[in-house]
Amino acid sequence: MTTPPVRCPVSAWGAPLFSSSSSLRGTHSQPFPELMNSSLASDQSLEQGKVTVPGGHNHRQGKAALLQSIMDSPQDIIIFALDHAYRYTEFTPSHQAMIRKIWGREIAIGMNLLEVIRDPADREKAKANFDRALQGEHLLLLEEYGDRSRRRWFYENRYSPIFNATGGIVGVSVFVIDISERKQAEEAVRASQQLIEGIMNTMPVRVFWKDKNLIFLGCNAAFARDAGFAGPQDVIGKNSFQTAGRDRAEMYHQDDRQVIETGCAKLFIEEQQTTRDGKTRTLLTSKLPLRNAQGEVSGVLGTYMDITDRKQAEEQLRDRNRQLGEALTELGRTQRQVIQQEQLRGLGQMASGVAHDFNNALAPIIGFSEFLLRHPDKLADHAQVLKWLTSIHTCATDAAAVVRRMREFGPQQVARDALTPIDLNRVILQTLELTEPRWKDQAQALGRTIHIATDLQPVPFITGEEFAMREVLTNLIFNAVDALTHGGTLTLGTAVREGLLNLWVSDNGVGMSEETRQHCLEPFFTTKGQQGTGLGLSLVHGIVQRHGGTLEIASQPAQGTTVTLRLPIPRSQPALVNSPAKAAQTRLLHVLVVDDEPLLCEVVTEWLTTDGHTVATAGNAATALQQFQAHRFDLVLTDKAMPDMSGEQLAVAIHERGPGVPVILMTGFGDLMKAAGEKPPHIRAILSKPMTGAAFRAVLAEVFPAE
Repeated sequence: MTTPPVRCPVSAWGAPLFSSSSSLRGTHSQPFPELMNSSLASDQSLEQGKVTVPGGHNHRQGKAALLQSIMDSPQDIIIFALDHAYRYTEFTPSHQAMIRKIWGREIAIGMNLLEVIRDPADREKAKANFDRALQGEHLLLLEEYGDRSRRRWFYENRYSPIFNATGGIVGVSVFVIDISERKQAEEAVRASQQLIEGIMNTMPVRVFWKDKNLIFLGCNAAFARDAGFAGPQDVIGKNSFQTAGRDRAEMYHQDDRQVIETGCAKLFIEEQQTTRDGKTRTLLTSKLPLRNAQGEVSGVLGTYMDITDRKQAEEQLRDRNRQLGEALTELGRTQRQVIQQEQLRGLGQMASGVAHDFNNALAPIIGFSEFLLRHPDKLADHAQVLKWLTSIHTCATDAAAVVRRMREFGPQQVARDALTPIDLNRVILQTLELTEPRWKDQAQALGRTIHIATDLQPVPFITGEEFAMREVLTNLIFNAVDALTHGGTLTLGTAVREGLLNLWVSDNGVGMSEETRQHCLEPFFTTKGQQGTGLGLSLVHGIVQRHGGTLEIASQPAQGTTVTLRLPIPRSQPALVNSPAKAAQTRLLHVLVVDDEPLLCEVVTEWLTTDGHTVATAGNAATALQQFQAHRFDLVLTDKAMPDMSGEQLAVAIHERGPGVPVILMTGFGDLMKAAGEKPPHIRAILSKPMTGAAFRAVLAEVFPAE
């Protein structure tokens, strides 16, 4: 049945007066139909005789005033009307609030609503709905809009055409109900259900629940699979006799009835289950009573875990324990020797002492640098500052060497590329200077005075790792200082005896018992309680062994301790190298440096620009490729580990864009990659971090040999 059109006059710009109210005409929800029909006529329409209003002029004015009060209501009555050009002819305050909330706009009569809607998709959708209503359709739609913060709002909109006195459509009215809270509540419930289902279906434990008639009300996915069904929905409404475990269903039902009748749980019961393929599995089952809101038992909740593998593993473990007992009996005779060898092989020599070595190396670095930061006036003493900087550089180099040595886990020989001539007398004096804060300043702060004595005879150079020998001396000095609990004398000496270079560190401290002396080289053996790690002497022993030497400890309680190192002397004496040879100067280059660490970019730039090269930097691979496209470079230096694109991937991209430009990979894994012979595609050379000026010049000379 067609609803007769509402007859209302048209305003000067083509919109019907009180059009938002007349929009209710013809919808399925008309709260005040008589009011709507009788309050739409204006004085002009009455004079023209187009509408007959009961009650005369005063009656019409009263109805119009009542309608206007509805339109002006601050309540959640959302109504608005538009003309053919989508311009507002009426709207309620609540509609103004809605527009402000969603799009942050203020509206006025005559404003185009489509210009208010910010999102193009929302704008097109709204226009299509208005056009349908302007064609005479009555619409009831659920619509969604997004605000500036990307929050979504949901509304139930009723669209109705507005007719003029001659039956022509002059606009559209919309009655709006905000259902956002309802939708949000529904979404929250749905999300909660999905979360619970997700948790249930992810759990390795099988879960099910039944009513008092032992009919399944629900389960998780794992239980459904065990029961022989595709999903939980297939289990609902069935009983245990209709599942894969039907052969044991009566037993299951007896347990279920007992729990329901007694209201008491049955926990951790081992049961057997037959699977779909006929195999028997062992289950660990628990069953608990389900209770309703009144506390009455309404069913049973069950869980179980498949412990078949665990039971088999327990049996295997028993067999292996028996075999192990027999093996332990056989190995008992050599246990002490095996444990001693394993301790000295691994933990004592290398991996577990890394933190110990770093602390020793970092102490002078932090000490000297903090002193200069706190006392900048000391920078005026250039000689002293240079001395401290030299010590800091030496300690930093030693720390880098500790990192390189981490790959040498176990008793290995000294790497050939680390062999250098060592003047042990110079290393002893240098180590005494580096450790002075410990044996002098800290000791005096504790009320102890330690005297240093040296007996350094002219001795030949040895070949080995200088940083490792400093590590040996540092540990021996620190151990001696700890033994001088009331102060005393610490003596260091060198001499050649029986064709070997002897180095000894001696103190007149508390000494050691014979039992302690026998165990002191074992990793983690310590007499210092929690203050000691038990790693110092085991590390010293490992380093001496790697250099082909031996270590001897002589000690007596209350008489002090002497540790003597005997090291081989090379047949031919190499010249002591004080500084690396300068690499041949390459031609001046334009270099692109890529590293996500700004300080590393700065250091590399300083080294290169000091040698006359020009440098551009990039903090990531994407920026580097943009610069490479825009400028010409002779060389690319790139870090290995970077976000989004690694150094190896960047090298491939550089090769695609400029095949002739070499790429050098900078990485803290350089030593490991070189040792493994690893060289990624399109990488010309590998530069190990931390880098030095000499290393830069050497690798540039390798990539750009002098003509």
